[in-house]
Amino acid sequence: MKVKCILCDDIHDLLDNSLEAKRLRNHLDKVYMCSDCTSRITKKTESHSSDRRIPSFKKKQTEFI
Repeated sequence: MKVKCILCDDIHDLLDNSLEAKRLRNHLDKVYMCSDCTSRITKKTESHSSDRRIPSFKKKQTEFI
């Protein structure tokens, strides 16, 4: 099965029996990205998400009389 990467427009061959090819055939809303583009996007995403801090909210303990 021939697939085209959505970012770099390179054409790659996938085995027809592979799980990725089956997912692309059965779910038409899924798109294919080559491994180079995937690693590039993953690296940038991880660098952005490591900069972001999630605020932590602590519950105040109330004293009972």
